[in-house]
Amino acid sequence: MTEPSQTRVVVTPGDPAGIGPFVMYRAWQQLGTPDEVRFAGPAGLWSNLADRLGGPVPHCLDERSPDTPIPAPGCPDDVGARIAWRALDQAIHCARSCGAAIVTGPISKEHMVAAGFPHAGHTDYLREQFGVPSVLMVMAADAFVVGLATVHVPLASVPDLITPGRIADSLQLLDRYLAHTGADTSRPIAVAGVNPHAGERGTLGNDERRVQAGIERAQQTVSRPIIGPLPGDTVFRDLSQERVSAVLAMYHDQGLAPFKLLHFDRGVNVTVGLPVLRTSPDHGTAFDLAARDTASSDSARAALAMAIRYGARWSTQRSETER
Repeated sequence: MTEPSQTRVVVTPGDPAGIGPFVMYRAWQQLGTPDEVRFAGPAGLWSNLADRLGGPVPHCLDERSPDTPIPAPGCPDDVGARIAWRALDQAIHCARSCGAAIVTGPISKEHMVAAGFPHAGHTDYLREQFGVPSVLMVMAADAFVVGLATVHVPLASVPDLITPGRIADSLQLLDRYLAHTGADTSRPIAVAGVNPHAGERGTLGNDERRVQAGIERAQQTVSRPIIGPLPGDTVFRDLSQERVSAVLAMYHDQGLAPFKLLHFDRGVNVTVGLPVLRTSPDHGTAFDLAARDTASSDSARAALAMAIRYGARWSTQRSETER
């Protein structure tokens, strides 16, 4: 396995039958093939891709597995899911060893679960493997930053999950992201309500009372202002006009619908709360495009660029905090 001492960023392919390997490799090419980036997963996957695209072969963490069978593009199966899983574990091991940032390619939740993966996605698996109590999914595209208080849960479950403690933890993690990336401390974090019109003072629901309690708890430790709960149908206008630094959305589609409408091709998925930076493109496996080599690599390039730019800062600030 390649010596990790010079590794600042580790890239995983995601599902090898999807567009992940292509967009990750293309992003690395477009950024000038930075030498501090290492690729997890079978070396043969990356060397074959380099040959196909006429580019250089990247440095791989595991150079001993050139002949590992790889599913054909567009033909996902459990074998590919296990390759994605092993690559993720390689990246985690490297990150623990040297503080490298992790950039993950998209996986198929269906095939990962069928292969025995214990979670519905990367985020909870990373939280478990790094042994941290909580993490926050943040979607970022320049100054358009959205945190998600809940993620991959049924909408009917959201009200029960919206507790003051969860809101406070989410706001503290969102503030941590903004601090790491140098956001303007004078602009507040805005918090969306759960119900239409943020409940209309209880007329349309009382969930906002718990949201408000969480805001008050978080404001004791978060230095930048926090405002809300605000109506979900207007709060993203404030974000798009940069009147607020970020929005904490209450559930998946509340936050991702406006985000992907405006920034689908260049958004970055960030996991905040880990001891290292983890980023990912904001799209899925797109198996139907995998055999064409035409998928946009813009989001993957943004994810890799963010990891290169901020990865060392994430690890350094963590070490300073521990001291």
